[in-house]
Amino acid sequence: MWTSPNHRAFLGVVGHWIAADGKLNGTLLGLKRFHGSHTGVNQAEHFWEVVKLYELETKVGYFTLDNATNNDTTLTQISIYLAEIGIEFKPKERRLKCFGHVINLVVKAFLWDLNTVVLEGLASGNTTEGDSQKIIELMEWRKQGPMGKLRNICVWICRMPQRRDGFTNKVKSHGSRAIGSHATLPIVGSITGWGGDYDSLKRAFSSQRTNPGVCSGRCTK
Repeated sequence: MWTSPNHRAFLGVVGHWIAADGKLNGTLLGLKRFHGSHTGVNQAEHFWEVVKLYELETKVGYFTLDNATNNDTTLTQISIYLAEIGIEFKPKERRLKCFGHVINLVVKAFLWDLNTVVLEGLASGNTTEGDSQKIIELMEWRKQGPMGKLRNICVWICRMPQRRDGFTNKVKSHGSRAIGSHATLPIVGSITGWGGDYDSLKRAFSSQRTNPGVCSGRCTK
């Protein structure tokens, strides 16, 4: 699952297979516009459309997915589709956990003091009332630590075009060496995003080297 900068959701399907020459191959099979909630049944339906398009019903193998619970439901629903055409599919055996996602959750837990259950809820859009309270507490904690201050600064700057333009002009006036039209803007890290906090820190230090005092650890607002 991926959400574009203009807030449209997509479901990407990547296929991996061994060719006749013994080489491992991989390619993007589909990047479908995703409509509706991110439930497992809905994800399975979008995935199955890609499978039928390439007539891969008899070649469905193993899935590498992150740890969100809706992925369990997705594979269960896929097993139902396959059972309807006489193919046995055991969801638990065919589900491979993404190790990179596990490491990402561990790092996030240390950075934000947020347990993996809440992280998974945020990733899948399934948060309970208790989880919402923990998120509120997290927001309060963010105001205290360096990471929290950095995020609040980045959010404040990026929220309005006037602020973005003002910050960009300020960085450029101090001789920024950043490459690319958007390289002078801060990056807002995310709770569940892949490497989002790293990108945010890297960009902040890049701005600080060219313009001391801009979006640095000394900022308090």
